[in-house]
Amino acid sequence: MKLRRTFWLLSLVVMVNAFSALAAPQRMDEEQNEAQNAVTEIRIARRGCRGACPIDEVVLRSGGTAQYVGLANVEKIGTFIGKIQPRVFAKLVELVQPQEFFDVQQNFVAQRDAPSIVMTVVRSGASQSVIDSGDKAPLQIWSTEMAIFGVASQIQWKKIEMKGKSGVWGNVSMSPIHPVERIGQKNSAPKANAVLIAQTQDGKEAARTTTDKDGNFSLTLPPGDYIMVSGEKIKVIIGGMMPQQFIVKEKEWTKMAIDIDTGIR
Repeated sequence: MKLRRTFWLLSLVVMVNAFSALAAPQRMDEEQNEAQNAVTEIRIARRGCRGACPIDEVVLRSGGTAQYVGLANVEKIGTFIGKIQPRVFAKLVELVQPQEFFDVQQNFVAQRDAPSIVMTVVRSGASQSVIDSGDKAPLQIWSTEMAIFGVASQIQWKKIEMKGKSGVWGNVSMSPIHPVERIGQKNSAPKANAVLIAQTQDGKEAARTTTDKDGNFSLTLPPGDYIMVSGEKIKVIIGGMMPQQFIVKEKEWTKMAIDIDTGIR
């Protein structure tokens, strides 16, 4: 009797282990699919019309950063930065319904000069934009637009004050900060005290700066072609910051988003 009970218990353990082994790859596949289908950015812009229509843009990112640019007919004029909670961003992603949004093959444009809203979603490096002119888009898209503007109205925006007539500004983040990326989970963080060097095309240093506690930076530069490189003395074997080329135009400020690979795998 004891031998039979022992054999039954051993069989049960073997069965549990077998099911666990089968379930593990499935969970890994689900996590990989989530990471591949993760939305990293939602962008919405209002274009002008013949009247006094607002002209501005809101950019929300999964890493928790937000940007607002007001150009005309809006309360805030200039470039502003802010923060968005990952759970709020995840809720907006649910409203967007990325799979259906990426399947939309047409723009909804009115047959007259009407205010236009362009919504862009970035997922796994690919982007899809839909134009809603004169409120012609389906209710789902219209309601999502209103939700995005509603979230933007609650963000505490900080204006970026630019010194000089031209230059480069932006934000530096580091990612990943978790081995496995999950929808709704923040997998990047601002990189404070990162040393950045703007070089000319022949490798000469033009200017350098250090990011603040939120990873923000700005550099006054004359118009020209440049390469942004890391000024860190310690070089990492895996990951790190890749050099990025950028162009500064006369009387303009170039926006850069720099991501430093932590090497976490």
